[in-house]
Amino acid sequence: MGAGILGDFLPRVSRFGVQMRAPKFRIGRILEFLEEDNGGLSATRLIFILWGTVSLGVWAFVSIKTTVIQPMPESIVTLLGIWMTGKVAQKLVEKAQ
Repeated sequence: MGAGILGDFLPRVSRFGVQMRAPKFRIGRILEFLEEDNGGLSATRLIFILWGTVSLGVWAFVSIKTTVIQPMPESIVTLLGIWMTGKVAQKLVEKAQ
C-alpha cells in the first residue's frame, strides 16, 4: 500500500468493501520527524509539537466547556511565529555555511 507516515491512513480495499486502517503509533516515526539533517534531534520541532498540542488542546477544551468558540490568544500566535521565523533563519544560515 502507501509508504511513509500517510500510508497508515490510506484506505485498504478488500472484497468486503473499503476499510480504513487505524494509524499505528511508532516512536521511531516521531524521532524521525524530530531528527535534523546532521542526525541530532531538533528542539525547535519538539517545541512546535508540544506548544501547538497543549495550546490547541486548552483552547478546544475551553471552547467546548463554554460552548462558544474562544478567540486564539495573540501571544500564542506571536510565539509560534517567532519560533518559525527563527527556524527558517537558522536553516538559511546553516545552508550559507
